[in-house]
Amino acid sequence: DAAYHKFGVNFSMNLSKSEGQAQALRGLVELAVIELMGKLTKTPYWTCLGADPSNAEIGQEMSDWYFGMASNRLELIGYFQNQLRRRGFYEGPIDGQFNPAIDEAIGNYRAALGLSKRALLDEAFFNAYLSADHTKTPRPEKPAVFVPVAPAVAPAPAPASAAASAPAPASAAAPSGAQVAALATATTPRPEPGPLRLVLATPNNQTQFARGEPFSLLVQPSRDAHVYCYLQDENAKITRFYPNRFAKDSLVPAARPLALPGKMRFQLVMKSSGAKESISCFATPRDVLAQLPEGVVGVDFEPLAVASMQQVRNAFAAAAGAALIQETFHVQAK
Repeated sequence: DAAYHKFGVNFSMNLSKSEGQAQALRGLVELAVIELMGKLTKTPYWTCLGADPSNAEIGQEMSDWYFGMASNRLELIGYFQNQLRRRGFYEGPIDGQFNPAIDEAIGNYRAALGLSKRALLDEAFFNAYLSADHTKTPRPEKPAVFVPVAPAVAPAPAPASAAASAPAPASAAAPSGAQVAALATATTPRPEPGPLRLVLATPNNQTQFARGEPFSLLVQPSRDAHVYCYLQDENAKITRFYPNRFAKDSLVPAARPLALPGKMRFQLVMKSSGAKESISCFATPRDVLAQLPEGVVGVDFEPLAVASMQQVRNAFAAAAGAALIQETFHVQAK
């Protein structure tokens, strides 16, 4: 017999001799893994155990999580940036920093949970978020989008001779701040973002490699975009290798190309057999990972249950629509 007690919930297993101790041990390990993974990922694992969220022990655990994360400002903000981006309320970086878009997304989700519409990550919101049935909170028509603020450029000073020879008329008044802003808007309209493009190449544009030679790639979108990269080997097995456990954020700024592998702890290497492989990267304006089928997401660095790269593309097209861009790099031996 085996028993597991947690949050006032008891799990008991009565086993016959033919099943032996292994089955009892497996049941205990599975229950313990649910708890361990829940704690590591800050996921309300007690819902998997059928426990009542109003349980005092659960309340204490949520409180411990909140104050543990709140002691590290970057962790708490980054947690909600990731959560709200996956739920379609936020579109921006996961960098642990407040910005107008995450402020708006937090306020909108707080309002959806019946709290005040303030950009406040307090314990009440954290507990309400963990206890909520998120299937009952519909995605907004548009997420709160982060817009980087361009640094202000000071105007060049006028030449001294010009200032001396052409003084301002005495009747002219200095423009107010509002007038200056209006003039700036009129003379320098904000450019519309162009179509999304993607560059996928080696730093030196090398396309052929010696057997066993490691190589790296640079991925650069024409504007900030979410990038997902897959490898198809000589046996047509497909593996997702970006985003991954070392770099979980798919957002790639246009101003900062993505280096693969860069500082991530894996290698891209030409097969010793010289077999041809291909790498395909997909770029989308918003994060679509949560809308992809499980077979296309899978586990990083492990083969996926898909038949072809076209199947992967079709899944991205269904999630991203016409905004999808794909680039492919063929790894060839010298």
